[in-house]
Formats: sequence, structure tokens, C-alpha cells
Amino acid sequence: MALNTPIGKDLYLRSPGDPNYIDGIYESNDPIENAIQQVRMVLLTKPGEVLGEDIGFNAEGYLFEFEGVNLRTLETDANNQITEYVLLAKPYQITAKAFTVNDNANPYRVGLGIDVSINGKSSFAALYDQ
Repeated sequence: MALNTPIGKDLYLRSPGDPNYIDGIYESNDPIENAIQQVRMVLLTKPGEVLGEDIGFNAEGYLFEFEGVNLRTLETDANNQITEYVLLAKPYQITAKAFTVNDNANPYRVGLGIDVSINGKSSFAALYDQ
């Protein structure tokens, strides 16, 4: 399957606050856009929100307890969720890389992020702020 070939249509889920939002679009047949939406849905779903499935990434658990957690553990969890539940992870190489952000102005404010790349190109980052 050629990677530029649309795989199908999916709902367009970007919100008006997103800098890449396009008004009047309700579905997308762009495979990269669809992959991004699928990854976002998986990583923003909390464990237990979908009955009968183990889908869900525990971002809040990592955010409030990441001082003792290796970032590699977070990456492994995110990548396992992507591999298992993102349909477009099959034709594309989708990887999550964890990072931390410290606010120098406020030493008690820290953030935990996941940079998601598709075929080696950074597509978006999800930042969880404490």
C-alpha cells in the first residue's frame, strides 16, 4: 500500500482553538490527519473510559507521579497503546517520545509531554501540565 494513498475517511476532530483548524470540514480523507486524530484519541482516553477494552493512556498518573518513573516507561506505555489501538500505525511508523518541561519562574510547576512523530517527522506534542 502506498503511503500517500488515502485509507478511508474519518471524522475531523480539530477544534477552533487548534492553529491547524479548518472551518467547515467534518470529515477527512488525509491519511496523516487521520493518523494524528487516532493517536490523539488513544492518548487522551483515560483507562477504563471504554468498556470492555484496555484502551487508555494514564497521563494524569504519570504527571502526578513521574518523579520516580523513568520516561522510557511512559514512552513504552504510549507506544503500546498506539500499536494496539491506532489503525494507521500499521502503514505508518508512529512513535511517541516523552519529555519533561520545567517552569523556571515557578519551581513547583512542571509539565510532561509526548512528542508524536509519523514516519520520522514530528506531527504534534501533547503536554500535560501540573
